[in-house]
Amino acid sequence: MTVAELLALRVSHVNDNAQTLIVPGNPSRVLALEGPLQSLTQLCANRAPAATLFADATGEPFTAQDIEAAVSTSAFDANLDDALQVTPATLRHTYMAFLVRQGLRFSELGKLVGRLPAEALDVLSALAPGTERVGLKRGGAHLTGTARAQLGLRLCGAWS
Repeated sequence: MTVAELLALRVSHVNDNAQTLIVPGNPSRVLALEGPLQSLTQLCANRAPAATLFADATGEPFTAQDIEAAVSTSAFDANLDDALQVTPATLRHTYMAFLVRQGLRFSELGKLVGRLPAEALDVLSALAPGTERVGLKRGGAHLTGTARAQLGLRLCGAWS
């Protein structure tokens, strides 16, 4: 997700019955809440549907700088080389590169990461394996990563 998409998320975008997150946009997308991200449904239980999904302990909505800081802190905590170079945009690109390297069909990539410009698809195409491409399983379950889920929970204060 982009930072703008994260900032636009509301409690109403979490569907606890379906265990999904609706990412608004054109077109919108529906992502499965799996693993640690399932706890988002509990965090949303007593909050107003229009409330910002990612907020601090006082209920103030996160800013782009807050999200960037959470990513930077996670990179430092993970002891990554060049942690300051890890940004929300680099995480998003790395995830897209991972999906492409796993053989995900380009026609399905947008269902997970949103619409991509032709230039981005051109760059990613160099990473695609020469084998047959695979489709999404239920919500892309086999393609989600624990680290990404942990970062999402850290943003909403559920991960220490």
